[in-house]
Amino acid sequence: LESLSKISTSKWLCNLATLILSPIETCKYFYIDPNEDITQNRKLGFDTQIFQNEGDRHRIPIRLISSQKIPISSNCLIIHIHGGGFVGTNSYLHQTYTRKWAHLLNIPLFSIDYRKSPKFYFPDALDDCFNAYQWILNHSESFFGVKAEKV
Repeated sequence: LESLSKISTSKWLCNLATLILSPIETCKYFYIDPNEDITQNRKLGFDTQIFQNEGDRHRIPIRLISSQKIPISSNCLIIHIHGGGFVGTNSYLHQTYTRKWAHLLNIPLFSIDYRKSPKFYFPDALDDCFNAYQWILNHSESFFGVKAEKV
């Protein structure tokens, strides 16, 4: 499964996806640390250091898909937790429909890439989903302009 994940996120496949999938303005992959105090680092966009995956620290990967550029003017958002039974796939493999949702509904979509079994144990995946959910609710407006009034 890990090799499938590497193939699915390769550069040439990403470029191919942009040609055949629904047109969108923002498709960004970023990492969050739910335990990090980011109140001093609040900036709109992805230029801040908190969104990098560095060293051995566990950070939760999230893909933001939107039909608008940042700052995104919306009071609703979709939080997507991809299928795969907590053992396979990733947010990239589900873009055939997540891009379509973001485009047709004109609502930004946050897709969470949680830790998977058997490399990680229960409840790591659920913890990642819950922590990412909380982070999105608390910080989506300050970083991306998205108000989490309707989720």
